[in-house]
Amino acid sequence: MKSFSRIACAAGFMFVMGAAVLHAQSQPESPAFADVSKVFNRYCVSCHSGPRPPEGLRLDTYKDVMSGARGTPVIVPKDPAKSELVRRIKGTGKPRMPKNGPPWLQDSETSLIEKWIAIGAPETGQAPQ
Repeated sequence: MKSFSRIACAAGFMFVMGAAVLHAQSQPESPAFADVSKVFNRYCVSCHSGPRPPEGLRLDTYKDVMSGARGTPVIVPKDPAKSELVRRIKGTGKPRMPKNGPPWLQDSETSLIEKWIAIGAPETGQAPQ
């Protein structure tokens, strides 16, 4: 019986460690626009691109994201809580995005965007100084 307990404990440990490794791999240490762009492409770009996106907000290029909606920023670098984009995807700002949801963004996707904004919303993997 002790052998079974040791095997079960070891299997549980390996499962937890594997989950931690997968989570670490899915969350870049210093996310760049290329990382969050994958999320935008999955949920947002179908509406927020092209010549006449809603509220003038395009999310298909870094420059467009940083330009915001009709000249009003939707990203406040280093402050995810003040970023309208974060409020909308979390549902604390209205309307919740994506407008055709659910499905909403996964927690890991929201966390990635928040982390990107928290380090300054860099275009590349290096946070601005």
